[in-house]
Amino acid sequence: MANIVDSDEVVNGRPVYLMTAFAVHPSMPSEPGVGWRFLLAAVQVARVQGFRIVLLTMPRSGEAVRASPLWATIRDVVEVIEVTPYIRPRSFRWHEPRFTRLEHLLWFVASRSVVRGLERKTRVVVAHHVTFATELLPSPIVYSAGFRVWGPVGAGGVREVFLCEPRDRTSYLEYLKQLMRDCTAGLPARWMARRSDLVIAQNAATCRLVDSAPTPAIVFPNVVVPSSTQMVRVEDQKVDILCVGHIIPRKRVEVVLRALAEPVCSERVVHIVGEGISGSDERVKRLARKLGVDERVVWRGKLGRDEVLAAMRSAAVLAHPSGREGASGVVGEAAEVGLPIVCFEGTGAASVMSAGGSPGMAVKSGRDAVRDFANALKEASGLPRGVAGAWTERRLEDLIDDIWVRASRGS
Repeated sequence: MANIVDSDEVVNGRPVYLMTAFAVHPSMPSEPGVGWRFLLAAVQVARVQGFRIVLLTMPRSGEAVRASPLWATIRDVVEVIEVTPYIRPRSFRWHEPRFTRLEHLLWFVASRSVVRGLERKTRVVVAHHVTFATELLPSPIVYSAGFRVWGPVGAGGVREVFLCEPRDRTSYLEYLKQLMRDCTAGLPARWMARRSDLVIAQNAATCRLVDSAPTPAIVFPNVVVPSSTQMVRVEDQKVDILCVGHIIPRKRVEVVLRALAEPVCSERVVHIVGEGISGSDERVKRLARKLGVDERVVWRGKLGRDEVLAAMRSAAVLAHPSGREGASGVVGEAAEVGLPIVCFEGTGAASVMSAGGSPGMAVKSGRDAVRDFANALKEASGLPRGVAGAWTERRLEDLIDDIWVRASRGS
């Protein structure tokens, strides 16, 4: 069932940029925040190019968009279509993948008739899917007759990261999950790629995943760091090694703790910013005690964005050992304040570091990588700090403008 907001405005003769974004929220990080940034960028381009934007989303996102103080300033070029899945989970939480993935699939099914109905009453020039940015889930843009753009997409992952010390049942389980993903992700990804006119991949690995499809693919991580980042000034205690992110198995925070036990890092202290999910942080804290490094670990918990940026400004190096993610916003923020980064080769973090020209080092993963990671932390700490300036909001506007020009030319 679809609730159409401002539906009379949809038919007004102007060409339409259809943006499908399952998650959009002005004040949330990660996927919902990316959806909001893309919407604002599209508004800027729409005012120049003369098209209207139809945002196809789900009810909670639609409500968040209309509740934003900026809604009054963008509603002249934006219509919102909310699609409610036919079947909905009884309980839902933004950060529970088992719910969000299921609801996304149900939303996709319910969106088919909405897209077809929109095509009958207006001229859709571009159909662009923005969130979720995973190659495992389909998008309703495949039912549009416009220029279909899929992405940025691509969660990526390097399974060897989960074989790095320390290893336990949890890390081996993550290795098996990544192995299964590597074996199966190509099927849905190529299905979507063949039904699109352009694939925007978050990293080179996703490009390779869809290379058998005839659709062209470009690399464009969905990282956006607001320009206000450079102006943030918050007092923070001096930080040595900084680690930021959810304390969950796929982030591999335990690699940093194990690196502290190496002789080259015997005097170093790590500040860990983030919270666990379902008690996952307790596992990491037990490991710190077992390794005898708990006195050199400062657990900061969840911090606000300004506080995180302040910690980045005072830190020597960012340790980001995550084994699976599409494009790391944390790495993008670190780059914008000039903080050197240490991560693993082939990961989403490494893609962002490379694309932004950030100072830092990417370590080859594997069973004996911890010593190399510890050495990299020492070496990267001495690198000159250089502000990247690559992840501004303007890059999204340039991308959307390029998409509109391609579609208008029929390329």
